[in-house]
Amino acid sequence: MKRKLVRMLLVTIVVFALAFMAGPKARAEITGDGEKHVVTVPCGENITSYVEIDGWIDVTGKQDANNQYAIVDNQGQQIFTGWNQPMFQNNNASYYGRMNATSNNIGQQVLTINFTPSGFGATTVQTVLTVNCTGSDELKTVIEALGGKMPNNYTLDTDDVYKTVEGLTGEQLEAIIDAEDEYNSLVDAEKAIVDNLIAENLYISMSDLLDYAESALDDMASDFVKATKLNEEVPENLEDYRARLVNAIGMDDDFNKLSPRAQRKALNKLSNEDNEYNSWDEVKERCKKNINLVDAKLFLNRYVDYNNGNLNEDLILLGEDTWNNLSEEAKSIINEVLKGTEGIEKTYPELLLRAKANKFINDNLVTDDGNVIVESNNSNYKKVLEAKDAYDALSDDVKEEVNRILTQIGNTTYPELLDYAQKLEPTPKTGDMAVAMIVVSVISILGFAVTFIKRK
Repeated sequence: MKRKLVRMLLVTIVVFALAFMAGPKARAEITGDGEKHVVTVPCGENITSYVEIDGWIDVTGKQDANNQYAIVDNQGQQIFTGWNQPMFQNNNASYYGRMNATSNNIGQQVLTINFTPSGFGATTVQTVLTVNCTGSDELKTVIEALGGKMPNNYTLDTDDVYKTVEGLTGEQLEAIIDAEDEYNSLVDAEKAIVDNLIAENLYISMSDLLDYAESALDDMASDFVKATKLNEEVPENLEDYRARLVNAIGMDDDFNKLSPRAQRKALNKLSNEDNEYNSWDEVKERCKKNINLVDAKLFLNRYVDYNNGNLNEDLILLGEDTWNNLSEEAKSIINEVLKGTEGIEKTYPELLLRAKANKFINDNLVTDDGNVIVESNNSNYKKVLEAKDAYDALSDDVKEEVNRILTQIGNTTYPELLDYAQKLEPTPKTGDMAVAMIVVSVISILGFAVTFIKRK
């Protein structure tokens, strides 16, 4: 029975010793030479679980293994109890004890520690212990997201922690949201520091602050989308719609000022069943396509009037300058519509070419009775001759179109009409030329005589 009790006692001692030594490994090694000693511990943990006291305390003559030492901080609180000699160690060994104080405040703590051994002739020895209570990297991230600073892991500067959520920028709100995972990973002591800061400065909880940040970013995205007017109903006036699209394309700076989350929210709000946007460039590209569609629609409405098989070529001619200023995409849309329209089936450049050719013919080669001249004769040759300057001013492709039309109508060309008209033009006879010269000479002599008489 006694052996069993001894065995149980030994097991208990071994278990206690293992448990004692299995705590956190950080230890403050305190010597008796009056040095200042520093120990660093994470916020919320024991300042040290074990203090190792090198063999500087006089233990001569003290053979009682239960003789204890008390360590009292500068506030009179006993924070340590120790044994003068752990089991199985000689008198020169270090002494171990458990420190009971913990710290939940980031920063430095200076403790004046008194070592007072019990027993006859005990002498109190004093030393100084500086404790650095440090915060984690995660705490640093959260504090900085709230506007505070942690220049190092044991200095907490909360002077600039936000006092109001009004006016926080998108980047600041993003930082708060991004710090959520770090906040959730904090130890209780660190989390308590954050919760107290938020409550004292913003009067809300971390959960409410996160909700506010998400809501504020959503409002920023909504304000941007509202400014683009792209989600509004398309107005009947195409000019107004075009102005809206042009305005939206020019909102690059406004979009870039949004934080990344707000940008994603804005793109989601602009997306619909027909178009899902992953970037602002995609939105602008869609706006440009719609501008081309509007330009094509406006052009067709203004310059292509096709009724009952008749095309108003005067309008076709008026559209030339507008056409030249259109994008290639808009021109392509217009040509596709025109070629697909029964009765037209030509591109605008082809229609324009024909209109210019017809205008030349109508202005220069149509008789008073409304017939196109297809043969030069004595009654029309002057009209053909008078058209020469206008014909020479035409571009080569218009000349070609003029001649194609004349060939189609009367199997002729303007150069052929001109050549025959020139042959029909009467030439002065020799007698007529002599008479004309005499008349000119007489007029010149009479003019000289009149001038001479006046001078006299």
